[in-house]
Amino acid sequence: MRFGECEAEQDVILFTNPFVFPNDKICTLEPNLQQEVIDVKCSSVMRSKFMEIPASPNSKDMIQLWRMLPAEKFPHLRSFAQRYVCRFGSTYRCEQSFSAMKVIKNKQHSRLTDDNLAAIMTLAVTGLNPDIDRLASEHM
Repeated sequence: MRFGECEAEQDVILFTNPFVFPNDKICTLEPNLQQEVIDVKCSSVMRSKFMEIPASPNSKDMIQLWRMLPAEKFPHLRSFAQRYVCRFGSTYRCEQSFSAMKVIKNKQHSRLTDDNLAAIMTLAVTGLNPDIDRLASEHM
């Protein structure tokens, strides 16, 4: 269901390189995207900026391209890219959470309360580094 809204190959091509997106497929896009894709493909400035980005499958490089698009001129195309990128980040976080829960909720910890489990999960899947000594001294 998470990836059901992907139009498979079509979205991948548009995201990875809007300049090679087939002209005959533009009419299959959402109406808001159609004009913006045409504008990007016709923009020599955007094409030259895209060519400056290293040719690698690195997602950070692709995100750099989409950040270069002026938000006021290409709001729908930028929104498309943001939705596309977020799919994979949120899926990664879900997998990370399930892995952490598998380690946390084992036979020895099967009696954890919901509150304790939530606190341990928060520590396991975020970048929080609590100062245990300071917190303990404030509690006493």
